Amino acid sequence: MARETTKTMSDEAPEQELPGGALPGQITAPNPVEVFWEKHKLKVWALAIAAVAVYGASRWWEYRQRQARNQQWSAVTNVTGIRTTFDHESMASLFNPQAGSAEAEKAFFEAIAKKNASEFEAAVQRLPDSKAKALAFWYLARSHAERGEVEATKAAIAKVAEMDKDFIGLVNIPAPPRFIEVPEIDPNDPSTESKQAKELREKPPLPAPGKIADQLIAMAEREAAFKKAHPELSVAPEPAEKPIVTMETSLGTIVLRLYPDKAPKHVEQFLKNVEAGVYDGLSFHRIARMGNDTFSSIMFEGKLAYLGDPETKQDDRTKWGKFKSETVIGDERSGISHFPFMLASEWNPTLKGSDTQVVFFTASDAAEKLDEKSVVFGRVVEGQDVVSSIADAALSTAEEIKSGSGIPATAITVEKVSVQR
Repeated sequence: MARETTKTMSDEAPEQELPGGALPGQITAPNPVEVFWEKHKLKVWALAIAAVAVYGASRWWEYRQRQARNQQWSAVTNVTGIRTTFDHESMASLFNPQAGSAEAEKAFFEAIAKKNASEFEAAVQRLPDSKAKALAFWYLARSHAERGEVEATKAAIAKVAEMDKDFIGLVNIPAPPRFIEVPEIDPNDPSTESKQAKELREKPPLPAPGKIADQLIAMAEREAAFKKAHPELSVAPEPAEKPIVTMETSLGTIVLRLYPDKAPKHVEQFLKNVEAGVYDGLSFHRIARMGNDTFSSIMFEGKLAYLGDPETKQDDRTKWGKFKSETVIGDERSGISHFPFMLASEWNPTLKGSDTQVVFFTASDAAEKLDEKSVVFGRVVEGQDVVSSIADAALSTAEEIKSGSGIPATAITVEKVSVQR
């Protein structure tokens, strides 16, 4: 007799599951996302590709525009000899100066200021288009205005209008707000407020529309008026006729006249050093000027050339620039600013006074903060080109070139110093 077998659940074939976890016979709805994708995937892909193409095209156009601006500015700076390259976006704009750009803009203006006006204009005429010419003359106008040269500012602005009538420097814009002082009201007697004061409080005057060009001319006029009222801040005073100090260097002769009436102690000490032969045979141990990195541009104090370190008679340059006098002159101020081509004493921050031996020459207008420390006591009356050559001399190392401060690569020696009293 055949043996009867029975089926258990474990022997039965498992129910087959359908996609999505559905069981046989179960009614399922299609996934709407999948349906949409199957129906519109070609359109979605087309839109995605179009979006990427539009974004790429916009970035490419922006790049081309930036390149065009930089090429235009490079043309301005190359032709005029101001600077080899010029990135407009790294500079301060006319309306919204950006942090960190002030030094670059200042250097640009200073470079323009050193150019001969007729040579500059001749160079600008060689520029490729009218907008580049207008930009060049606009910055020339800015440079004139900062120095209070009113007629030169007007002439440069006229050139801007001649080159490009739609240039941004000539359009109407709101002028800066005006400062108006409203009289104070006596709290114990409100009736003291005048009708005019009340009107000013309730309805302060709005800035009047104007042109940037007009504001630039007004700026030049204010600067000119300030210079006229404070000549000591804009023009170096005349030194005494005598004594005259002649310094013969390996790059040429420097003639100095001094200020015994302004800084008698500094002049007396310097003459003692000269007559004792202290500076004979010494080399300039340090040059300071604008460097290539951001930090040095922020710390820039002017083009300076330092003299007075006795260690410069030795060949070991690692010792140069470390000398400090043991005594200082700490109770005398000349009141003379650090104009270009002046002679001043080095400031000793430890002893809080002027070094009695180390001095420096200025080859440019130095930073105002030097006026609060170093004392100017002499002026270069002949050989300014020699002082400039010293300050522009090559430095010893790449690090010094980057920082703008260091020892001259080739020693610049003072051969002899004499005095005519």
